[in-house]
Amino acid sequence: MAQKKENGFNADENVRFSVCAKLILITALIVSVSLGVIASLFYQLGRADLLAAAEKNSLEANQHFASQAELLLSGVSSDSRALIQSAFGASGSLSFDLKTADFYFSRNPLIAAVFFFVPGRDIQLIVNSQFYSSWGISESFIKSYIENQSAALGRVMLGQTIILNAANYFSRSALAMFFPWQGNTAAGVIFSCENLENAYGAGLYSCMVGASGDVLNHADFSTAYNGTNLNSEDFFRLISENADRSGQMIAAADFSFSAEAGEAAANVPRGESEAVSVLSGVYENIKQFFKPFTDKCKEFFSYAAGVLNNSFNITGKLDKNKNVKGYLISYTRLSIAGVYAVTGAEYDGIFKGINRVLLINITASVLILIISIIFISVFSKTFSSPLKSLSAAAKRIACGDFGMDCQITNKDEIGALSSEFKNMNSALRVFAKFANADVAVKSMRGEISADGALKHSSILFADIFDFTEKLKNFSSIFGENASDKIVRWLNQYYSRMTECVIKTNGYTDKFIGDGIMAHWGTAYSAGSPRKDAFNCVKAALMMRKALFFMNRERKPGDHASPVIRMGFGITSGMVTAGQYGSDAHVHYSVIGCPVNLAARINNLTKSQGADILVSEDTWNLIGDKFITKEMPPAKIDGEEKPVRTYAIINFFGEAKGPQSIDELRSILGIETPAN
Repeated sequence: MAQKKENGFNADENVRFSVCAKLILITALIVSVSLGVIASLFYQLGRADLLAAAEKNSLEANQHFASQAELLLSGVSSDSRALIQSAFGASGSLSFDLKTADFYFSRNPLIAAVFFFVPGRDIQLIVNSQFYSSWGISESFIKSYIENQSAALGRVMLGQTIILNAANYFSRSALAMFFPWQGNTAAGVIFSCENLENAYGAGLYSCMVGASGDVLNHADFSTAYNGTNLNSEDFFRLISENADRSGQMIAAADFSFSAEAGEAAANVPRGESEAVSVLSGVYENIKQFFKPFTDKCKEFFSYAAGVLNNSFNITGKLDKNKNVKGYLISYTRLSIAGVYAVTGAEYDGIFKGINRVLLINITASVLILIISIIFISVFSKTFSSPLKSLSAAAKRIACGDFGMDCQITNKDEIGALSSEFKNMNSALRVFAKFANADVAVKSMRGEISADGALKHSSILFADIFDFTEKLKNFSSIFGENASDKIVRWLNQYYSRMTECVIKTNGYTDKFIGDGIMAHWGTAYSAGSPRKDAFNCVKAALMMRKALFFMNRERKPGDHASPVIRMGFGITSGMVTAGQYGSDAHVHYSVIGCPVNLAARINNLTKSQGADILVSEDTWNLIGDKFITKEMPPAKIDGEEKPVRTYAIINFFGEAKGPQSIDELRSILGIETPAN
């Protein structure tokens, strides 16, 4: 087979997107979309359920707190009015003995003091002696507080009932209620509200707010002590402007009511969530590893939730620069003095559990995705590797190498494809024996044009001396088996001779009976006519040597492998090279005068007493490279003048082998021609 050259084809370079990458992409897409949709649906539906449950619980807690506050205020109001009626009557003078007062206060332990006020007169006061020791107050201290509430007393004179936060004065959870009395007088009561702590509700922020926005009572005593006013809170303005007695809203608020809180921002949209709590142990490590990805996921879900919840008609956004949070706020307006019972549940706290589950789901999804990608990567190799092997085999076939073998043992469609591929390769190997595979490959690549091309070539013709006589001997000795013997004998000879052509970068054109035609500088070239001519003559010398050893290895008397003597005719010149033949079959060959001349010079070898004869054109190219002997000019058909030929004896400077024509004839057993 002729020399092969790589065409630069690379299977991996021609694969822009591998099957493995496609499988990974498809798997990642399916897993991501599936898990994402499931997690999103779970998250949104879970949030809706949690919010509905939180709204219900918050409203129930607020109603319970409101009922307890209503009960406290109404009870204190009615009890204090009864005591004032009994103690002062219509005259405004105290007509009440201390024993009766002690009995009253024992039945009403929350009341610290009651008072009666007539403009222009001293305040009439009845004090619960039990509070002297427990609160550390005196009658004069209480009078001082009442006298300092001149503004409130003025409003009471106008017919209003007012409840004030007295915690900052008494350093206890205390309220002061002022209400109009008979005529142009006022009365009131100072009482403790500490028992409301049991009605606040676990996990909730509860407070009682006056009509003017003052915080009357709060779960955190320090908040009530600071005397905070909520008129600057947007949520309280919404409550006070709402005509409904009770309701709910999701709004921004600062339920710490610290003095530095400032003005609260507008209502927050549902779904605005703060960072979820970190997981512990092994999960914490996993979370930190996937934190960049999960942060992006949380941002997406937070944004998606915000977009979804805009349909709930909650306007405004949380001001990130304010120290405020979102709360689910429930409120109830009490029937006394326009007081409100307000309960707030931290909005983020409602969704902490589901946010945690969401983060776990996201992390689990990422782990599932990674495991799926690893599994697909490993699994894809079971068919991507065989496909690469088939691709590499196809590349070698494209380069004209039909001797490869795919070692693929898959028991699937790829295995079936590999088996058929082997069968195809076997068929190509058989085909290559009937056609020159290298030339076919070159033609396929476009390296050999279908049109003719003028090229400088060196042409060699070789045939076996006395071939016809040898065929007769085969027939007479082997009879019907002669054909098989002849084919075996010739194939051995052709194989050894063709190897010499291949090794010298030549092209074996055809076998003509016992003859061989080959040429150099056509299908393959060494780069120059001189080099091609040298390779041609070198191939003839290699054939001579190969034939010499073949003959020496033959067994004496072996009629199936008789000794071969052969002659070579070589010439050089311009020829027309091309693909000759029909539409069904073509053959790459050369035509021209040098071809005919080489064939005729080959016929002169026996009569000239030399096995290798070259024309004058060839000798002019390579005469300095070989030991030659000019032979007598010979008349050749088609040539006007006798043709000068030269016998090739050996490489110039080669010590081994014949050095003269006589030594050559002696070694090869060639008879010296008669003069």
